[in-house]
Amino acid sequence: MRAATKPRMAKPQEAKPGTAARPAGLTRLIVAIQACRRKVPGLEEEATWRPWLGQVTGGQTSLRAMGGRDLGRVLDALHAAGAPQTNGGAHRSRYRNDEQVRMMRGLWIELHEAGRVANPSEEALGAFIRRQTKQDMGALSAADAARVIEALKAMLKRPAPGARRGA
Repeated sequence: MRAATKPRMAKPQEAKPGTAARPAGLTRLIVAIQACRRKVPGLEEEATWRPWLGQVTGGQTSLRAMGGRDLGRVLDALHAAGAPQTNGGAHRSRYRNDEQVRMMRGLWIELHEAGRVANPSEEALGAFIRRQTKQDMGALSAADAARVIEALKAMLKRPAPGARRGA
């Protein structure tokens, strides 16, 4: 007969000091700061980086120990020191930006706000245009774009789903 053994229980691990979960916004700021740091001459080396941090923040030399306000100050100081400001990889349109395309986007957003279109994204608008014209939004002729605009306007004029007719 086998002797009964106690089941092994994993010991709960304690978090190390300074390793608590950080809010995602602060982590993004730290990543942005590190990217900017590499673009400022003279701040690549640890020997110059830490004293510079202390000067900017009034003594703090560790990004992990800083709060959002100090991290913001550091990022602003990096930009003032010559780091280029970017839009953070914001979404750029794949399509042309002429008057007709702006009109289509505006009508699409109006349709979403009216509850007639579930997805207000440019990708959804592109899918609608492909169903209507069998072409990509960027390849539309002026005549095809006009037809799409008229179709979107007609959708706006239709009664809302669930609305009573002839009441």
